[in-house]
Amino acid sequence: MIWFTFLLLFLTVIRPYFESVAIPRLGTGPKRLRFYKEQIAFYVFIFLLFGAVIVLYEIPLSFFGWNGAFLETVNESTYFPKVISYLLLLGYVLYLLLCFAIQWMKDSGEKVFDENELPRSIEVTLPKTKKEYSWWLVYSVLSALAEAVVYMPFFIYYVQQLLRVDNPYLMILCTALLYMMSHLAFQKDRLSIQTLLVGAFLAALYMMTNSIVPLLLFYGVSFMISDLYQESQRPSDI
Repeated sequence: MIWFTFLLLFLTVIRPYFESVAIPRLGTGPKRLRFYKEQIAFYVFIFLLFGAVIVLYEIPLSFFGWNGAFLETVNESTYFPKVISYLLLLGYVLYLLLCFAIQWMKDSGEKVFDENELPRSIEVTLPKTKKEYSWWLVYSVLSALAEAVVYMPFFIYYVQQLLRVDNPYLMILCTALLYMMSHLAFQKDRLSIQTLLVGAFLAALYMMTNSIVPLLLFYGVSFMISDLYQESQRPSDI
């Protein structure tokens, strides 16, 4: 139990605290590079700690969503009424289609982003040189993988198996709050309610499919949009 709690604290308090301290100080290139390297080290440690917990307690990977994603699983899920399940799937598919539409518009030469459209806490983390972009790429990929493979599955497991929360809506609320806490560095911006809602949506999607595959796809297309955005803001530098 102690290692589960330590991992939970590291995901929701320790790493977000250091991130929240570092982001307001970002400005010059060396500071951004140091930020990327620190966060990469944090994410590597998270993967190692998560793997150690799985091995130490001999937990099957299927308990953390290492399963295929099938429509049959959604149909057999008893967490939500069928209408809610299909509405969640519809919202998920529409989000994916929107992301691919943005990619198509960008490839067609259309302007899809305004200048400084993202909150400042995210803007300051974007790269401005080729060297920064290389480190930002590693940092972003590890961040997306960690949130899909570790964060959401572990939060759900902790809430359901260790806290013994059985009500699906209470599980979603608890998981969404933990997800919001893991993004502490961005809470002073306009992202508090957004991270809560995204956390709730992803928690429901994961519970309904019992698979990390939809999460990987979600973060994959989200990373694609993030990459398109930073490219549109600084096309001459990167």
